[in-house]
Amino acid sequence: MKRVRPLRGGWGGGIVSLEFALVAPVFLLFVGMIMQTGLTIFTQAVLDNATRSAARLIRTGEIQGTGTAALTAFTTALCSTLSAPIACASVQLDVRSASGFSQITPVTIASGGSLAATGFSPGGPGSDVLVTVGYDVPALVPWLGTLWTGALVVSTDAFTNESW
Repeated sequence: MKRVRPLRGGWGGGIVSLEFALVAPVFLLFVGMIMQTGLTIFTQAVLDNATRSAARLIRTGEIQGTGTAALTAFTTALCSTLSAPIACASVQLDVRSASGFSQITPVTIASGGSLAATGFSPGGPGSDVLVTVGYDVPALVPWLGTLWTGALVVSTDAFTNESW
């Protein structure tokens, strides 16, 4: 009976390399998409927290007390709460107020993926206010940018101003 020796090198190593070359790009794509999704969810949580914190200044009347610098004071309060992944210069905000929520039209999304027709109207005591803050999440992995067209993360807070 003839004894069979295992192959060393030759075809055995080439097949493994070929299989890895076929599977690796798909695997790396999935890893990149998982990382991008995680960044988007984290960005949403950070934006929600910053919006809620800055909107409280409107609700309590602190922003309205600053006069003409109200927008600057609100933007400063919002940006001070944002953390590393969000660039404050890229944040879009819209504040609308009316005597009733039914009279407030929500902000729409433009075709380019940004908030359309933003403004700043914090209202007075007892006004109903809708605060909308948006941020376009960039691609985390550069080669993923061809597949990831961006995601506009939007945080909204609706409330009635306190009577100060």
